[in-house]
Amino acid sequence: MRKSTVVCALLLAGCNRHQSALAPFGLEARSTLTMTMVLVIGALVIALGVAAVYVLAVRAPEGRLDHAGGMRMVLWLGAIVPSVVLTALLVWALPAMRPLPETAQNLRIHVEGEQFWWRVRYQPQGQPPLISANEVRIPVGRTVVFELTATDVIHSFWIPGLAGKMDMIPGRTNRLVVKADKAGTYRGVCAEFCGLSHALMAFDVIAMEPASFDAWLAVSREPPIRTQGRGAALFAASGCNACHSLIGGESIGPDLTRFGERITVGAGILAPTVENTAAFIRDPHRSKPGARMPSYSAMPEADALAIARWLKEAGR
Repeated sequence: MRKSTVVCALLLAGCNRHQSALAPFGLEARSTLTMTMVLVIGALVIALGVAAVYVLAVRAPEGRLDHAGGMRMVLWLGAIVPSVVLTALLVWALPAMRPLPETAQNLRIHVEGEQFWWRVRYQPQGQPPLISANEVRIPVGRTVVFELTATDVIHSFWIPGLAGKMDMIPGRTNRLVVKADKAGTYRGVCAEFCGLSHALMAFDVIAMEPASFDAWLAVSREPPIRTQGRGAALFAASGCNACHSLIGGESIGPDLTRFGERITVGAGILAPTVENTAAFIRDPHRSKPGARMPSYSAMPEADALAIARWLKEAGR
């Protein structure tokens, strides 16, 4: 009894609503879940039917079953019924497998996988692009086209509650068309082994009501307030601006334009506190082995805290 309780508790501990295909917030994931449930129920019905036939055959009186009867059973249960059922399932499932239609007016979000973070570029129709990193915001009820590629190795873009997986291949752009139908904060991950910190490569997904998304997009285009001070001076003196942009431009490392608004640090792995940010600055490989960001272990902790505090407060 205790062992079964422990096993059930461990299985339930893996359940959540922010990163689960069983808690959809998008049309494709919802359709996939429905299809899965229908197939599971169908499989259970077939299994129960086979078990019932087995029990009846074992308990049947001697001589009741003959060769002709057995052949008829094989014909109906082994050929005709499965063919009809599978054909019906195929006809029902094909429309659900059709990708969502897209138009030139749809919001396009270019996401590039890197070791081990995500470069994000919003490309609204008729507007200049907006650069971000490790976070994706989408409007509820609107079609969004993800344009997916990779810089170094093959990654895989997966938001379990929104849609299926899509490979990100260097030199090639794959498209994933989605539509969220419920607002909330969710989580996406890399589903393709890509190096030491593959399991530490996540991103936040924020599905917003259309009006809120439009307001966020407009505000994000405004230059963030950057106050001068010790943190700003240390950021420049340490060479951080050689890899990170503070104005939404192209950069080697993750864009830090509105770092203070993000809900995680280090691509979805740390809480967005000043202390975690400072620790990541001094030793990123402790939290993310194999990351290409250099360590600043010689930097005094007070200096790292000053930079982190400036990024958190001035980047809003």
